[in-house]
Amino acid sequence: MKLNLFIFVIFIVIGKFSIVSVSAVESKLNFEPIKDILLNDSLESATKNQSGQKSNFQVQDQKPKKDYFKIPARQELLSILSELWIVKNAPILKWDFEKPDFGIENDFSQLLEKMGYYESKFKILYLNSPTVTHFGLPGTDESILLISLPFIRQMDLSKPEIALILFEDFIRLKQGYTERFMLSEIEAIMDKSVKDNPASFEKFKTVLKKMDTLIYEKGFDFQQQFDVTQMLSRHLKNDLNLWGIYIELLKKIDSLVKSNFLYKDYTRIYPSPEMQIKWLGPKT
Repeated sequence: MKLNLFIFVIFIVIGKFSIVSVSAVESKLNFEPIKDILLNDSLESATKNQSGQKSNFQVQDQKPKKDYFKIPARQELLSILSELWIVKNAPILKWDFEKPDFGIENDFSQLLEKMGYYESKFKILYLNSPTVTHFGLPGTDESILLISLPFIRQMDLSKPEIALILFEDFIRLKQGYTERFMLSEIEAIMDKSVKDNPASFEKFKTVLKKMDTLIYEKGFDFQQQFDVTQMLSRHLKNDLNLWGIYIELLKKIDSLVKSNFLYKDYTRIYPSPEMQIKWLGPKT
């Protein structure tokens, strides 16, 4: 290869040099003209471009690797934690079963539009367990709504009644109660890198434990429940039929929690159907 290159150089400079013999070329060869030719042929420029491209590729290659460690944005992180909690609690929630098609999605979508919430995205996940009767979790751009199939069957709920329970959880999500509860532990590490914050994983575990406490034990306080009830009241008063269905629904739930041991903890999570009925009644 070197020999061929040497011959190629000789032919390039043949018009500029008098070559007496091959042995004399090395002593008489002036590399300055060759340098000019190489520059004119843009070989040196091409080498620099290749070097620059290699450097760019290295920077671009490092950028995705950094992104792997970046903690997702707020709503995306909340969605990940919500779904992680659902998967982690699968043995308790028992959502992995053959679900009946209640056709609730269409009824609930119509109810949201009637209440002024257009193009709202949601997912409904049926649970084959009475442990969690119903609950709303934040998603990226949607509401994740859990509801218990045994709870529905125990009270023989109609589709409008199921839609109203889901709407109540939807309003709680709009109020941001669950979101603020989840973010209280992780707000300090938002938009940072997991690589730079090894303790982030412990924070995520803490959030999942707090979600256990909220969903299974603590629930919402009286003020939060009062505010949600008042919001539903303002919405439903525009449709007296729905208003009546909601009142009867609360009476059904109140009767259930007072008579069925399986649902004795309901009022710890949602205090309380009896109080809600009083809040909805006329002020004296």
